Amino acid sequence: MKRVLLLNFGSLGDIHPFVGIGLALKKTGFDVIFGTNASHVPRIQQAGIEAFGVGPDLRPDDPELIRIVMDSRRGPEILHKKYIFPSAEKGIEDSLPLAQKSDLIITGMLGYFVPTVAELAKVPCSMGMLAPLAYWSAYDPPEIPAIPFIRPLKFLGPSLLPKLYAALFSVSNSWAEPLQESRKKRGLP
Repeated sequence: MKRVLLLNFGSLGDIHPFVGIGLALKKTGFDVIFGTNASHVPRIQQAGIEAFGVGPDLRPDDPELIRIVMDSRRGPEILHKKYIFPSAEKGIEDSLPLAQKSDLIITGMLGYFVPTVAELAKVPCSMGMLAPLAYWSAYDPPEIPAIPFIRPLKFLGPSLLPKLYAALFSVSNSWAEPLQESRKKRGLP
């Protein structure tokens, strides 16, 4: 039997669709395991999927985390700098044993460390994006509260929008330094 490892983090809005994927995979004969925020493990187990706490424990009832996520201007930056990327090493260590027993990994938007896990375990990995905000189209830019000037630049089209996106992402690349250090420590580029 093929084993699929689902690794996803965040709110119930991030987790529930992956539970649905897991249940559908189980119905078709796959063995499914789920790695996520420790606070979601009981709910996933109640749905009938084997689950483990891995990586960042983004607790949906944490008032500070809720305040950060709701800050449309600086929320994404603080979330990534304070919670997501500093937990990359823990996420890799927690997930690697699960990945080594799997045939496929499916992750969500906050699973930045998961491609590293897949690379180390030599297991294929796929990313499922649930939020339209995650699609930085060269034809139809997302509307992002923290950078409201992006959407009106739609007229720049596919020749210039990707260059603008690259410049914007260069600002946030430094947020991922803990993940880059984890990769370097393991001899990965």
